[in-house]
Amino acid sequence: MVEALPLVWFLILDLSLLAFLLLDGADLGIGILAFRPASEEQRSAMLAAIGPLWYANETWLVIAGAILFGAFPRAYGLALSALYVPTMMLIFGLIFRAVSIEFRPHAKSRRFWGAVFAAGSLLAVVGQGFMLGSVLNGVRVEDELFAGGPWDWLSPLSAVVAVGTVLGHAMLGGAYLLRRYAGPFLADYRRRLRVAAVATLTVFVLFLALLPLLRTPVSGLWLRPFHLGAVAVLLVGALLGFVMVLRCAARPAKCRHAYPWAVFVFVCVAAAVLAGVFPYIVPPSLSIAAAAASANTLRFMLVGVAIVLPIIVVYSLYVRRVFRARATGPNRNGKY
Repeated sequence: MVEALPLVWFLILDLSLLAFLLLDGADLGIGILAFRPASEEQRSAMLAAIGPLWYANETWLVIAGAILFGAFPRAYGLALSALYVPTMMLIFGLIFRAVSIEFRPHAKSRRFWGAVFAAGSLLAVVGQGFMLGSVLNGVRVEDELFAGGPWDWLSPLSAVVAVGTVLGHAMLGGAYLLRRYAGPFLADYRRRLRVAAVATLTVFVLFLALLPLLRTPVSGLWLRPFHLGAVAVLLVGALLGFVMVLRCAARPAKCRHAYPWAVFVFVCVAAAVLAGVFPYIVPPSLSIAAAAASANTLRFMLVGVAIVLPIIVVYSLYVRRVFRARATGPNRNGKY
């Protein structure tokens, strides 16, 4: 049981990060698409599709941070040391987005706060992309301490991953709009989804083509015979998901299946990343077992998560049920 505890907590951590990536990722993707709307009315429709759900969606990031701090303190220290700048990008981006959502309805000119909403969403996603790219590039560790410099997070590989992350979030946001929206901007949303999906697929294929040529410690982990089969199956599944998203975007009628397929793409890619670097939590040197806290701490935390996690899940489901109505257009006063 003691040996299994770190793996259990690693699974809980990954599920929390995946919940944030999928739920708040759609909101952030809509923010990216809101950079160049046809009008402020269209941007209002995008914000109406998000509604108040982003409050609950951001909770999963807080949970993931708390789990990383409590269950894997060594990994937490390394992550903050190596990824300080992109982490700040993520935090400040989320702050800008929250402020803009609250201020925009009460401002005389909504254009400025609409631009802040889009910029904050983009900054948060760029931070996520550089964090992931830095991990895939490998974190330099000596004696369980970060041995790199302040700009190690910035590399050609992390830049490619950041671009792909931005485009992928735009695809997820566009698919979510097709699922929730039923108004006059539907054709434009379908076009944006198609462009985002094609661009994401292009970067995805480029990354796969360059992966065998990369000379990084983590790329060697992906190409190990034991992991290569699982990674290959998951990446093929992601390619299938891309094809289905493009098929949904090409249909002239409304298609609600684009969002589940976009989620499928994200799940396959996330699972491929985890399968490629397993059993490391900070590749290529700090394993899950080495980064875990003591067995007593992990047991004690299980009691807390058994109480808190169901409450958060029920709350999230309740919020989605209350605000499940689609953003179909303006109300009688001409407002969203």
